[in-house]
Amino acid sequence: MTAARVRAADGHLFDLDRPERRTSLRDVLRRHGRPLRVTSPAGERMVQAVSTGAVFTEVAVHRLLGQVRVRRVVGVYDPGRVLNERTARSQAVGGVIWGIGVALSEHTLTDPHLGRILTPNLSGYLVPVAADVPDLDLTFIDRPDPASPALGARGFGEAPTTGLSAAIGNAVHHAIGHRVRDLPITQDKVLAALA
Repeated sequence: MTAARVRAADGHLFDLDRPERRTSLRDVLRRHGRPLRVTSPAGERMVQAVSTGAVFTEVAVHRLLGQVRVRRVVGVYDPGRVLNERTARSQAVGGVIWGIGVALSEHTLTDPHLGRILTPNLSGYLVPVAADVPDLDLTFIDRPDPASPALGARGFGEAPTTGLSAAIGNAVHHAIGHRVRDLPITQDKVLAALA
């Protein structure tokens, strides 16, 4: 088979003439043990156009009660040029608090027979409060994006929330030695994982 017949899509390599003949990129890399190199035509710029970040968490898990408390969050974000550090930090703090809620408490209950939402307002919907917010170490890479028409800035929006649930889930796994794969990570799920 010639290289011209090979295409990549959805994490797989496949034959254009016989699409059922495919293999995953992961398997190819595992077999050959070399890093993947991506090339583009000369002069073509790779435009990022989205903000990125990395987040790490530290949790404490009460093994008898199954209670999870986030103790520390470290986040580093690249939103391009930071136009206003105070508002960017506020956005990051809000996103982290939202992510803690998604990971540990927020859950929409639905009646399985009627499909009706059982938590239609905040009276029974658990959201994080000030006591749930740990020490936050949030940093920004303040480097203008040359492809951005907005003074080198990019949209920041939900970037601080994106990886937080996974970071908390990994920290819980590290603490108890078992994965909880269903959000929110509630006390009953932690106790079931420990049993």
